[in-house]
Amino acid sequence: MGGSGTLGNRQGGYSTAASDSSTVKIKALFYIEGTPTLSASDGKLQIAEGGLPHIVYLRNDVSYEQFKKIIWSLTPGYCHCIGCYTVCYYLPGQGLIALKTEDDMKNMLEEFNVLNRIQKSLMLKIFVDG
Repeated sequence: MGGSGTLGNRQGGYSTAASDSSTVKIKALFYIEGTPTLSASDGKLQIAEGGLPHIVYLRNDVSYEQFKKIIWSLTPGYCHCIGCYTVCYYLPGQGLIALKTEDDMKNMLEEFNVLNRIQKSLMLKIFVDG
């Protein structure tokens, strides 16, 4: 299988093109060091601090290992061992969800695909804190 994602801004040098035209690409915003919170009044996502997000296009069949390589390319100053950073994503209506395993990755992609069918042009929001 080929690569799994394309960095929208080409930072970090990780870039691949989908060879299978039937593979869907998902637009994701990666917030590095952003602090996600949910508003007490309406439960909407807010980012309290951190830098500007990176736009990354993920294939809908990306593995957790490939996903970690994308994160590593966005965070060259981080320690890249397991447990040195936390990753979570925002699932509308459910809140912040941890992303630690291959099963978590599959669940995230499945949930996003279901939501995207209902609500077109939805963007996945992923948070990395190291």
